[in-house]
Amino acid sequence: MHSCKFEHIISTFQTGFSGDRRNFAAQSRFIMLFLLLSALCSAALMLVFKAFEKWGVNVWQGVTFNYIVCVLTGSLVFMTQFGEPAAVLSNSWQWFYPAGVLGVLFFTGFSLSGFSTQKAGVTVTTLAAKMSLIVPVLFNVLFVPGNQLTPLAYAGIVLTFPALWLASAKKEEARSKNLQPRGIAAVILPVLVFISGGVVDTTINWSNGGLQGEAQQALFSIASFGAAAVSGLIVLIFRIIKTGERIHWRNVVGGIALGVPNYFSVYLLLQALSAFGNNGAWLFPLYNILIILTASAASARLFGEKLTRTNLIGMALAMIALTLLAV
Repeated sequence: MHSCKFEHIISTFQTGFSGDRRNFAAQSRFIMLFLLLSALCSAALMLVFKAFEKWGVNVWQGVTFNYIVCVLTGSLVFMTQFGEPAAVLSNSWQWFYPAGVLGVLFFTGFSLSGFSTQKAGVTVTTLAAKMSLIVPVLFNVLFVPGNQLTPLAYAGIVLTFPALWLASAKKEEARSKNLQPRGIAAVILPVLVFISGGVVDTTINWSNGGLQGEAQQALFSIASFGAAAVSGLIVLIFRIIKTGERIHWRNVVGGIALGVPNYFSVYLLLQALSAFGNNGAWLFPLYNILIILTASAASARLFGEKLTRTNLIGMALAMIALTLLAV
């Protein structure tokens, strides 16, 4: 797919361990563990969103409290692992503002994901969010020196669009010429999730290049979630004043259930990106395949979510597209 394939990454790590293959093997497993845990946390987010509907959790409130929990979780992790922040703020101006922008994007995209999960389903929303990997892949290919796409990768990009459409299609929509509001939302929301997810992943990929070590990655995550929390609180206060909306304890509990895996999904993703030389063109396809497989299996098991034959064809095309992108 590009000049820095997995074999090259492997050889780079090998030189860092002075020929000690046992240490290298252990480190490789540890790196893949970062990626797997991040994917599992991301899949858990969609499942919690689906549970919001069953629990009667208000999406706006749940998302807002989720970001507050992310900040608290990240702060606890930072203090436990790294201590005082002063030593790792040397180049904070390079990543602080991107973290703020990313936080606003987090809130917008996460809210869209919550509504899309309820209207279109866990699997479709997860697929839309993860197929947005096209955006960071193209970013790496076009703007990161040394990355190139193979013809197979181009074929994967072409397959992405019919895959997303077929996976999002609903049987009742195909039979009706006049779509109902719920049907329209089931199509539009996954598309918006796709766009926002691509922008978020690209921003993470680009910002991670300027971070110096795990401590700054932790601070970057905290700053991003802090900006998202502020955005959410502004919206929540407006809704309380405008509509008299009340805060319910179940929304706080929902935010806690969402916030813990949300923080680790980003923090571990940053570490996985660094481990693979910040090469999102290779990492994001693999990462999203793991998420799609996990979320689809879990949603069918936990919520009994049914997929039509059209949806299954779309998912099959998506898997082929992701595989082609990873070649």
